[in-house]
Amino acid sequence: MADGPSNVFEMYVDAGGPGFWIRRTTWGNTVARVVGAGAFTAAPPYFGNPSMLMDVYGDDGALKDVLAAVPVPGTYKTWRSVSPPDWAVSADLRPLDDPRIATAIDLLDRRRGKSRR
Repeated sequence: MADGPSNVFEMYVDAGGPGFWIRRTTWGNTVARVVGAGAFTAAPPYFGNPSMLMDVYGDDGALKDVLAAVPVPGTYKTWRSVSPPDWAVSADLRPLDDPRIATAIDLLDRRRGKSRR
């Protein structure tokens, strides 16, 4: 989308949906895979600020957190899209059609006062 840094919403659109990898600029040995998002209800670049979920891994492939909310996905200085880690090809990653993703998005949307999908 943009020539410079993108926010996570734009990364989601550029990737064609979930399954892409991000790293927070303040993280040391941690990477995350975006696994889901709520409804995109407005125009870019913020798309209505939908809820977004990630599974967080250590650089060694150890799962650190599951279905975690991506904090401040609309910022441009916080997140970077990264290539999948080498270990990801042989890892047991969450299927992107896992029904727990939709349930977690609905719960997060309710907590945030967002409309249900």
